[in-house]
Amino acid sequence: MTGALSSFSYDAFPIFWRVALDAAWFGRSEGPLRLKMLEFFQHEWKAHGKFVDRYSLKGLPLSSNEGLPLYSTVHALAFQEQHDLARLLGEIKLAPLGNRCSRW
Repeated sequence: MTGALSSFSYDAFPIFWRVALDAAWFGRSEGPLRLKMLEFFQHEWKAHGKFVDRYSLKGLPLSSNEGLPLYSTVHALAFQEQHDLARLLGEIKLAPLGNRCSRW
């Protein structure tokens, strides 16, 4: 045992996209699970207007850096279940990133 604490970070981010893709491709009916997965991020968005790149397993931020990949993966899941959250993430966080990339 290393004594290192587990955290929610980059390794876990793809799960939201994968669950969203499963719903889109196969029409899985795990809507309650998807809603539960989004609860924390709905709260974070309402309280702070951003997601950070690392959280403790109790939901406490472990960083002040925004989790840019987290926006896109949560957006994918919100697109399936929480259209208001998906719209806000798209307009406020994702669209500006696309605009910045198009200038490169």
